[in-house]
Amino acid sequence: MKPWEVVHHINGRRSDNRPANLCVMSRNDHDRYHRWYDRIRANYGRYPKKETQLVKLKDRFNGILLGEPVNKKAG
Repeated sequence: MKPWEVVHHINGRRSDNRPANLCVMSRNDHDRYHRWYDRIRANYGRYPKKETQLVKLKDRFNGILLGEPVNKKAG
């Protein structure tokens, strides 16, 4: 892991270190993710669905989900 990277716990429980609950991302993207997450909670009175969170973590906030299989290219 690089010094600027953090491990985000998807379900919010820091004691749950299963790969399916972990996402590695830059500190900046992690802060941006939490601003988005908190804004959804404030505007809609609920947290985003887990499926939505996973898509946002990967596609918008450049996260690497550790629970996903790695696609290896045939060579």
